[in-house]
Amino acid sequence: MVAALTLSAVLATTSYRVAMPDPASHFFNVEVRFEQVKAPLRFAFPAFSPGGWRIDEVAGNVLDLAAIDGGRKILPAVKIDKQTWEIGKPGDGTVVVAYRVYANERGTPYAARLNTAMAHANFASILGYAPERQRAPARLAIQPFGDWKVACSLAPAGSTPLTYEAPDFDLLADGIFLAGDWTEVGFDDGSARYRLVFSRAPEFKDRKVGDDVQEIVREAAAVFGETPFDRYLFLYLLEAEGGHGGIEHLFGTSICAPLESFEDREAYRKLLGVTSHEFVHAWNVKRMRPAGLGPFDFTTESPTHNLYVAEGFTSYYGNLVAERGGATTRDEYFAALAGTLVTDRGNPGIRVKSLESHSWDWWLESNIPYLTYRTNYSRGSLVALVLDLEIRNATGGKRSLDDVMRSLYGRTGKRATGYTDAEPREALAKDGAPGMDARLDAMVTAPGTLDAAAALALVGVEVVPDSASPVVPFFGWRTSSSGKDFPALDWIEPGSPAAAAGLQDRDLIVALGDRRLTAERLDKELALLVPGKPVSISFFRDGILRRVELIPEAPVPPETHRASASGRDPRTEEPAGGVAWRPVGGAHALDRQEDRKMSLGSRIDLSQCGPAQLWASLEPEVRLAAARSLYAHDWGEAPTRREADFAIMQGMRFRESAVRQLSADKRASYVARSIRPSDSLAGSMLLALHLEQRRGMLSAFLEALKIPHDSGLIAEDHDMKPPSAAALAKAAKVLRD
Repeated sequence: MVAALTLSAVLATTSYRVAMPDPASHFFNVEVRFEQVKAPLRFAFPAFSPGGWRIDEVAGNVLDLAAIDGGRKILPAVKIDKQTWEIGKPGDGTVVVAYRVYANERGTPYAARLNTAMAHANFASILGYAPERQRAPARLAIQPFGDWKVACSLAPAGSTPLTYEAPDFDLLADGIFLAGDWTEVGFDDGSARYRLVFSRAPEFKDRKVGDDVQEIVREAAAVFGETPFDRYLFLYLLEAEGGHGGIEHLFGTSICAPLESFEDREAYRKLLGVTSHEFVHAWNVKRMRPAGLGPFDFTTESPTHNLYVAEGFTSYYGNLVAERGGATTRDEYFAALAGTLVTDRGNPGIRVKSLESHSWDWWLESNIPYLTYRTNYSRGSLVALVLDLEIRNATGGKRSLDDVMRSLYGRTGKRATGYTDAEPREALAKDGAPGMDARLDAMVTAPGTLDAAAALALVGVEVVPDSASPVVPFFGWRTSSSGKDFPALDWIEPGSPAAAAGLQDRDLIVALGDRRLTAERLDKELALLVPGKPVSISFFRDGILRRVELIPEAPVPPETHRASASGRDPRTEEPAGGVAWRPVGGAHALDRQEDRKMSLGSRIDLSQCGPAQLWASLEPEVRLAAARSLYAHDWGEAPTRREADFAIMQGMRFRESAVRQLSADKRASYVARSIRPSDSLAGSMLLALHLEQRRGMLSAFLEALKIPHDSGLIAEDHDMKPPSAAALAKAAKVLRD
């Protein structure tokens, strides 16, 4: 950092001017001035925008690039690769590069737009730079059209109006601005000044957006322990025809949203959700970031294994801090969590590719239709949830993921380079709970399912089917289209009934048996089918009508619930329903402590605790021992190893023949670590554990109750009457003593 500051001090300031004389043309006019140039100068455009994590090819939007010296003599400007020009050496040490850049983005906030209503830009999408002067200080003047007002996240440059400064190009490119006739709401919390700027004047109705955002701000700062900025700009690009997404910056965020975001509660909740997510990014990714994500090499991709931390953990905390502050409700929090569970369970990509691999390949455009970068958000947020709940459980509520994030931020959030792959693991083990580093590895280094429901059961939250959604057999496809259109298949899950029947993506389903299908009735029609009973599917492929026979499978239980057949793409931020939540045993997951942390340390109420919930509360090694005990012997008629095998088939999507080929130890491992058992299966395993490994304890317990037994088994001729509560308490005390 010292070296970078020293370099900035000796390099001449790069001056920028952005003008918009003809908004209808969608072209910004940009001028960049370099001083003290003593050799040919290379001028380039960023290949990507920080926060977008995708190759944008800004240079493709550039026209009429030319260069002159300080005396207005034309300098040669030769394009030497797809994003770089070489400018001839000036005679007087000054180079001025001028160009026009096209900006007509709609529906998202990631790049730039200029039209007759507004101008908006993420500066990385319109400004070029000299790579050898990337660390030089920068000064930017904005010349708005007409009487348009300007809101900008960069620091003002003294008292000169509409002029801003940054210590280097990285921080300049991180800036955003909005020009137009916008509306502003603001507040100051004593640490920073916050501005909420709306591109169009919305009808706020009774929505107290300033108050709600202030609650989000307070709770996010409480997680990380400080406010590391003195200003923050929320830019809202409101569109009449929809709009979605947000992009994070050091001192602000640009968010695109529907104009009707204040019309009803659900639309407003979504606006608060993306606001909270992007604001948490001010710590997690903009300051505490994976290595490689700054200082930037703007010429190429910057892959990392940790984008699931940058995006997924942010998704987890985005919803959490909004609820903690009261901007959203407890029910809204759990509804969003249920949606994430649906998205995750309906995402075949995470079952064939690990979360770390999804992160590393974020930049790649894949033709595999069920692979999506959104996995970093959905599965990443569930990994954070599991870690948080298990840390709280392991420490008796004394620590949480908050402590881990605060510690990692304290160690890495202010240094020039980002954190290594090892540092989050070190923080989990040191500031979370022992073994949490290995727990993270188990969830992110290999593909597979994630039993978030078991973690939720630790705090008395049960995942149940959504009564509002039809119970649909499992087909293994995702469809699109709407209304009275025929459903089109977007992708087929490998190994699914749809794959076995030979269906392919882009097939157009027209009939189910003898009944014509429409997209709007698809789930209702599918819900009428019987798992295991063949059904005829008629479809068009390449203009030819075809027919196959498909055998649907049983609906997946709620703890491994899949999106309904017409559910949304896993890439979408707001997935379809299908999973609900309910507290069991009187426990609640979002009770706040005095320090505003989420208290998830509720004890299980054994009076209302079934075998499955008790199973979820056991340590992993105890569950493995119980599953091994079940497979070691056949403990009677019902239900034993066969039910366990069936649970593996359902939970892991294995065929029966594949399960039969597994060793008993491997089956036990799947049951213990990857399956949430039913009450009957959990009860069988707990019985097997005690009969094989804990007979002495059973014998002592029965003797304390004065019940005749044979090595822990109650005598068959004993007239069994339920012991009194006092007798049970006395017997339990004998075991404890």
